[in-house]
Amino acid sequence: MKFIHLGCLREWFENKKLYKETDYYVSIAWENLACELCQTAYPDMLKVVDQPKSDKSNSEKSEKDLTVRTIDIISIPLPDPGIPYVILNCLNVNTLRKENSKIIYIIYFVQNKISMGRGHEANVRIADISISRKHAVFSMEKTGELWVRDDGSKFGTMVLQ
Repeated sequence: MKFIHLGCLREWFENKKLYKETDYYVSIAWENLACELCQTAYPDMLKVVDQPKSDKSNSEKSEKDLTVRTIDIISIPLPDPGIPYVILNCLNVNTLRKENSKIIYIIYFVQNKISMGRGHEANVRIADISISRKHAVFSMEKTGELWVRDDGSKFGTMVLQ
């Protein structure tokens, strides 16, 4: 098989989605996002190069005539405009358990401080052995700045920008 419809691929991804919603966050997990025939992992997005129609012959067209656009394969439901949020992408192999899997957390700032951890008292619960019971606190300042503070976790908190 050489081609697949983008709509069919998106539908297939949608059917593999595990969705959980609370007052503070949404977690979305996909397991085994790989081709069922060749086991090649699918990317999250595609880059498409469009060549505009023009009167020029193919040999006269240059790179500046090309436009590149990005198409998301995985759809992520974002909150309503005006609701601040942050998206966490799980990078831990232990949490993913299976190859070619993906987990994201969309945290809504319905209050100024949101706690994250493995414990029951955390606003955002992440069931992973590398996450401490009280791992980190997210603070949204009135200026719109987001602060992440480690809450005494065993392995620390790393922020990638």
